[in-house]
Amino acid sequence: MILPEPSDATRPFWDAAVQKRLLLRHCPRCGSWLHPQLLFCGCGEWRLEWREASGEARLLSHTVARRMPVPALQGEVPFTVLLVRTREGPQLVSSLPGDGHALRCGMPMRVAFDPPVEGVALVRFIPAERVGTGDGMR
Repeated sequence: MILPEPSDATRPFWDAAVQKRLLLRHCPRCGSWLHPQLLFCGCGEWRLEWREASGEARLLSHTVARRMPVPALQGEVPFTVLLVRTREGPQLVSSLPGDGHALRCGMPMRVAFDPPVEGVALVRFIPAERVGTGDGMR
């Protein structure tokens, strides 16, 4: 497994994930919601805020990784890579362990969090109907 390395700029996102909260950047000037890694808004605003997001999303696309040239991830295959659009607007990449998930583009998704490893909790999106089942998490 490869864990992300939070930077000073993204630490609020990762700290919130450990608390099972999804934070996204928000522009106080124009009201846009932004990806957690963006440091300024398209309107030119640099003073972005972190705001709690709904955790709701729609699946835009998905694929299954069955081979992995990266040695640190070889033991993780197969896994399903997801692209979701949050209700607030930003698109996020996520994954689910394994394959064979009953997924379809446009389906409702909901945020879920892996248990923290080395102080980092991965943010995942799972089908909304599976929320609370524990299904899809490692």
